[in-house]
Amino acid sequence: MRYHYKNSLKWIGCPSGFVYFGGHYHIFFGLNPLHPRFGPLHTGHVVTDDFISWEEAGIVLSPSEDDPVGLKPGSAVEADGKLWLFYTAEQGGSEYINCAVSDDGYDFSDRKMADLVSPFEDKRYMRNPFVFEYKGKYKLIACASDEGTGRIVIYDSDDLINWEYKGILADVPAASWSCGEMPELFCEDGTWVLSIQTARAMPHKILYATGDFDGYKFTFDSEFFAIETGSAVEYQRSCLTPDGRRIQTAWMYDNRNNTACFTAPRQISFDIKGRLILTPAEEIEFLVRKASSFVEYEAGRLNISFENKTLRSIPYAHEPEIRVLEDIGTLEVFINGGREVLSLYIC
Repeated sequence: MRYHYKNSLKWIGCPSGFVYFGGHYHIFFGLNPLHPRFGPLHTGHVVTDDFISWEEAGIVLSPSEDDPVGLKPGSAVEADGKLWLFYTAEQGGSEYINCAVSDDGYDFSDRKMADLVSPFEDKRYMRNPFVFEYKGKYKLIACASDEGTGRIVIYDSDDLINWEYKGILADVPAASWSCGEMPELFCEDGTWVLSIQTARAMPHKILYATGDFDGYKFTFDSEFFAIETGSAVEYQRSCLTPDGRRIQTAWMYDNRNNTACFTAPRQISFDIKGRLILTPAEEIEFLVRKASSFVEYEAGRLNISFENKTLRSIPYAHEPEIRVLEDIGTLEVFINGGREVLSLYIC
């Protein structure tokens, strides 16, 4: 691929932390270095300055021998000049959250024992921590299962090691499953945005809601909705740039060929009508095209084709405005100013 990141070592899993630290962008991700299929996940590391060229930085964390699945996703946050990497592990059928700390962003040999388990009776699910700072406190949100109902729980900390449970931030949408995955909470242009990965909201899996946050509860002012409407993209993680932009990447998977990469970086913002949109990050704007030989609007439908085979066909009453990112084997179509994005492997 020309500019999407696709690792050189066996199986690439989803992002497990996306952060700007030490003058570079760091993405941590699930990695099976032993086989080109899903297996016991280690945490891989890749660094970039421009979202086009990528420097592989090896494996930073490995699972214990009694963890059958390996290290599931989490998040990364800078605090006091150090980089903290939070992750999900498993022992005895129960998930728990821990973290590791690095002075330079590369060596995470200093592991801290947060040992957060679900506050509910069902200890099987306690996953995908997202950590951020809010009014002088660190906040951690994660997905857990409460008697089959998905909950996003929230914790407080002063030091990123000792955490106090503060209750339920929000419920996981009913279209998900008993837990939900990959929660994120951030403020954009004065509006709080909650995003989550679901298992059953097909074909799209990443959902968003807007609302307000008082430090402990998220108050919805919208239902959950999708922007990425393709079935290939899931497991999102975002990063705040030094100039205040919110950039997202996600896992892009082709189940036909068992191959994956990360999406091109997308900027999360609101348009002039107050609608949440995804647009190509300004760093890759020069790669964007206003037309594509693979995309055609005809007879009220937007058709995406490859070698005379229609891969997707979507009805639109009027011809939509499109902007396209093409890479070897992939296509990302930003529709009507980023109100909808359709990403897929075309070959």
